[in-house]
Amino acid sequence: MNSLKRRPYTITFVFIITLLLVNNKTYCQDNKDYDTYTEIENIILSKDTTRLKQILKENNLDYNSVIYNVTPIFLACHKPDSTFINWLLEQGASPNIISRYGTVGNWLIEKENHENIFNMLLDYGFDPNIESMQYWKEKELTNPEDVPEWLKKSFKKIDAHNLKTEHLPYFAYIDPADGLILAASIYADSTLTLTKRLLEYDLDVNMVDKKGITPLLTAIHFCNTEAIQLLIKHGANVNQALEPPIMDMYKNNPNFTDQLTPLILFMKNLEEKPDLINNKETINTLKTLLKAGADISFQTVNSKITALDIAQSIHNKEILHLFKKYSK
Repeated sequence: MNSLKRRPYTITFVFIITLLLVNNKTYCQDNKDYDTYTEIENIILSKDTTRLKQILKENNLDYNSVIYNVTPIFLACHKPDSTFINWLLEQGASPNIISRYGTVGNWLIEKENHENIFNMLLDYGFDPNIESMQYWKEKELTNPEDVPEWLKKSFKKIDAHNLKTEHLPYFAYIDPADGLILAASIYADSTLTLTKRLLEYDLDVNMVDKKGITPLLTAIHFCNTEAIQLLIKHGANVNQALEPPIMDMYKNNPNFTDQLTPLILFMKNLEEKPDLINNKETINTLKTLLKAGADISFQTVNSKITALDIAQSIHNKEILHLFKKYSK
């Protein structure tokens, strides 16, 4: 009878011990994984191809193994070296395995003077469309086994809270990834050679980053007339305003919460840089925006101004004539 009374406690004790052992095993495995990750990272930074082959073999890994959320080629793009990255690609490293930090393309494009490596990734089959959340949402329906578990969990939270998914990168609600490939290409390559190549992939030109910025707003911010015209030609929405930012650090910043449209941002640029006003390219770009249907009467949320208000304050006859012509 006494032994029967003690039995529940015995079961509980055994359960606790088992749980501790499992947790300890997980902890040890995590430590081992992290040690392996650190060693691989150091080897990649030293570009030691012989040692990299050895450690992958020793740990039953290959060039596409995900170690602590990233693949070897992702680590290689941290401090890019074209020869080493080319070697990885030749070994079969896929540039299309995503991570919580973005794609290898996101990781690489924001670093300066590496357009040649980005082009190499494209040559080896990198698909810039994998940046899109819609791409992975569709993949979840057709080939769910191709969607990483951590991304499936993110989608569940997105669906549960009925969050926006259209025109967003897959990492919109995941830290710490941020910049967009197409937008970054505009300021990374002044010749727009890379931007033009990316547009051949039928990218979503209206994708929004965590700050609420589209590629068109980026082009306008940098006063890149050719990029503005190119994006509009490929379907950029000329009335897509700066959206409320997802990133907390920008949510109370008036520059990011006023919902500036491309036209209003363009006019604000002219207001702040008067030397641009009488430039022929400026007038042509304004024509392009207005001809594409830019709304001159849209009013910003906080400052309550319109593009027409700014045009009237500039007092330029040619600009006012264009506004009058396209306001009909």
